[in-house]
Amino acid sequence: MESDLSKDTFLSHFEESFGHISDPRQSKKAHHPLMNILLIGFCTILCGGTTWRDMELFGYSRRDFLENLLDLSSGIPTNDTFRRVFSRLSALEVEGCFRQWIKASYGELVPGDTLSIDGKALRATREKHAKHWTHLVHVWCEDLGVCLAQLKTDKKSNEITAIPTLIKSLSIKDCVVSIDAMGCQHEIAASILEKEADYLLCVKDNQAGLAAQVEKLFEIQQADDQIETLEKGHGRIESRKAEVITKLKWMDLDEKWEKAAIQSVVKITSAREIKAKKTQEQRYYICSYQPSAQDALKRVRGHWGIENKLHWQLDVSFSEDQIGIKKGFADENLAIFRKMALHLLKHGPYAKGGIKRRMNKAAWDEEYLLDLILNLGYL
Repeated sequence: MESDLSKDTFLSHFEESFGHISDPRQSKKAHHPLMNILLIGFCTILCGGTTWRDMELFGYSRRDFLENLLDLSSGIPTNDTFRRVFSRLSALEVEGCFRQWIKASYGELVPGDTLSIDGKALRATREKHAKHWTHLVHVWCEDLGVCLAQLKTDKKSNEITAIPTLIKSLSIKDCVVSIDAMGCQHEIAASILEKEADYLLCVKDNQAGLAAQVEKLFEIQQADDQIETLEKGHGRIESRKAEVITKLKWMDLDEKWEKAAIQSVVKITSAREIKAKKTQEQRYYICSYQPSAQDALKRVRGHWGIENKLHWQLDVSFSEDQIGIKKGFADENLAIFRKMALHLLKHGPYAKGGIKRRMNKAAWDEEYLLDLILNLGYL
């Protein structure tokens, strides 16, 4: 690969994204520049690699390419070097750089944006006979199509305690936060309201009393607004009906939920027919605002973008559920790099095919790989 891009220019460009990460090594023992380790590791992930040995192999296999961009006078880092550095890098600093890059690349949130919050387990990080594995909580913006933040849950905790901490760290004024049934907690609702945002929370049996009241309300009261949609294709027929009730005088809320300022309740009825087999599901939600039926249906459907466009891609394209790396902060740091790689492949330079095919192209086409990494500072 020939490039007229100078090393100093590229490193300055690359440091726009990673320059705020502190080197955890003693300066006298640091044989390889931190930027070399970060860039080689990131390129390896862009090209489908998953292990420390993959990073070392990528460095040797693409040495000519990398020498146009980096000072490799100290050679290629070993797999042990990658392991030690990534496990000791501050996860807080790496995540901070990720947030800064997302903000600079995709812009600020605007009023009305939908933010979905959900957790994901990295299942291969579970040790034999252990009860815990790495569990990350993500914030997904459906309108931008990007992950905004992640937070690792404490081993002795879960999503319920992690979500308020994550919400407090975000600027989400006038946005709508959607969370599945686990997040239907008055403390979480209160934390969203404190950030001057609204919520749309799924209600199930973990809040049995509240769920029973919402369900009963739709039995005795007519919806203030409703909408139905019908979709046909791929051998199936899907219909959805959204109903919204804004007059809640028949609900008897306890003091904790009274403070959560519930303004409306939503019922979504989904029916699916595939090869004459019919299924139907009803789901209920509470809202801190009064959406139209169309708005409620859009946001409920948009919530699943976090599963289909983030979690599914990380597992299928990046094999995240099969990566057992967990020492130190390595699990969190590599998870951030995978998300950055996903967003670059999805929103960066155009290439035909899905994410996996674009990863293959990055591995085989150095010009395309260069175009991708140049977008690190910034899209």
